[in-house]
Amino acid sequence: MAKPLLELAEAGMTEHRALSDSLLVVDPPAYPTREQLAARYLARCGRPLTPGELRDVLARRGHIVSAAQLRRDMQAHGAFVRAPGDLWTVGRPVRQQA
Repeated sequence: MAKPLLELAEAGMTEHRALSDSLLVVDPPAYPTREQLAARYLARCGRPLTPGELRDVLARRGHIVSAAQLRRDMQAHGAFVRAPGDLWTVGRPVRQQA
């Protein structure tokens, strides 16, 4: 009576092992990307910054990246929003309904 249950359990384990072996594991980068660094700081900062201001803040934290590179990265990524005066923030502000 137990033999069919054991065979079923063994078949399930074999299938689980085959499926697990077919998965591709992607490890996150050990160091955050420039976009991640910029987004994290802007999200916590609470105010828009110019690429130069953002460069200076990141440099004080040990992350060296040029203002021009930050500008290119932010222009290419949809999470960043540019305001007049070359000020950048992350996300879109919530619109108040009247």
